Amino acid sequence: MFRAGGEAVSAGRVGPPRFGVCLGARRVVRCPRKSIMLTTHDSAGTVTIVACIGPNPAPLTELIWALARQRALTTTAVHVVANARAEAFLQREVLAPGAALDQLVDALHIAPPAVTLHRVESEGTGRPVPDDAHPADGDLWRSKLWTAARLALQDAGEGAAVFALVAGRRRTMTAMETVIAQLLARPQDLVVDVRVGERAAEGGSGFFFPEQLQQLIEGPEGAFEARAV
Repeated sequence: MFRAGGEAVSAGRVGPPRFGVCLGARRVVRCPRKSIMLTTHDSAGTVTIVACIGPNPAPLTELIWALARQRALTTTAVHVVANARAEAFLQREVLAPGAALDQLVDALHIAPPAVTLHRVESEGTGRPVPDDAHPADGDLWRSKLWTAARLALQDAGEGAAVFALVAGRRRTMTAMETVIAQLLARPQDLVVDVRVGERAAEGGSGFFFPEQLQQLIEGPEGAFEARAV
């Protein structure tokens, strides 16, 4: 079962996480094992997502699905910060015709969200920045993420902006986005940590959300049905 949970904290500039999402039985952010716990912002509406992603784009579609099914929140725009490698996976697995995003839109019966890609590249030369390990490259990542977050807030208007922590094992990216959320978040905004509790459904397995067309998935950790996650 796809479950939502979170810390019951006040809105605005309080530290994350505001809302946790997990799949399966493993708990994340005090995620209840047998129930759905919604702490704040339970009403229907629209959201704009800002996310810094790695080579696994699946948490992005998992998040859009969870927001719609668990909170009746429709994603209308997504701002994605990515390097060249992450962009290649995003284009092939999510944005290509018939790929995960098209399937998600059909399953949720929503209009396709507007996706804006913010490529991390060197100013002047246009050199792709593959990592944030070098201090100067880290500055470029932070600058790009800051710009993307500001634009996401503009797109959200009076609606909520969702700061999505979906960079996987790149904890520096997660920390970076968390700090930016603390600086920019308004009372209606959310910080969301997306995790897959079922190990077989982790990145690279072919799992993108429970209602995807390919239900039987032969992942590295074994076979499973997407609807059962």
